[in-house]
Amino acid sequence: MKTKTVYMCDFCNKEYNRSIDAYKCEAEHLGLTIDEYKEYMNLLEEERRAFSAVSSVVNDEIRKRCDDTIKAVFDFQKEHNFTDNR
Repeated sequence: MKTKTVYMCDFCNKEYNRSIDAYKCEAEHLGLTIDEYKEYMNLLEEERRAFSAVSSVVNDEIRKRCDDTIKAVFDFQKEHNFTDNR
């Protein structure tokens, strides 16, 4: 038996055989270059990490980290003039 992996755009659900093609499609939906989209995805990942830390430890440092990551994501969206409505 063989396994086939299919990648799908989060915005239009179009399917691709290569992950980079789905990545490019998602970037285009937001009006971003590939490098800008990578930067945005890294910001979202940091946001996820910050909020996962809150689930086990809550202190001023963790709260500040969460606040900073949220601000960074919103600032990026504002700078690039888009709203991520996934």
